Amino acid sequence: MQYVKSLPLHQKFVLRSILIAEKQRNSDRYITSGDVNDTYKKICLSYLREPLSTGRLSQIISEFDTSQIINTKIKKNGRYGNTRVIEINNDTYKYLSKIDEILKEQGI
Repeated sequence: MQYVKSLPLHQKFVLRSILIAEKQRNSDRYITSGDVNDTYKKICLSYLREPLSTGRLSQIISEFDTSQIINTKIKKNGRYGNTRVIEINNDTYKYLSKIDEILKEQGI
């Protein structure tokens, strides 16, 4: 919990985007970095903040993967390119579900 509180604002927005994408996904579908990017941009607009670039967003997702907050895998789609698939386990989900409380606590 303290780790999430210490994150910069946009990283908190990315975590919130991952949670929203997780809640909105169908059971037969996975979360992609594109889903997170779309949700992230909406969150930035709602808080009147300028969104980070797609490349920077990808770096943040990689940092969360390295920190074991989320798990990512690259799904290869041949000539259609690669997609980063994002998974969160139940423990992480419970932990991250506090992100809204943290944002409210910090007056955001």
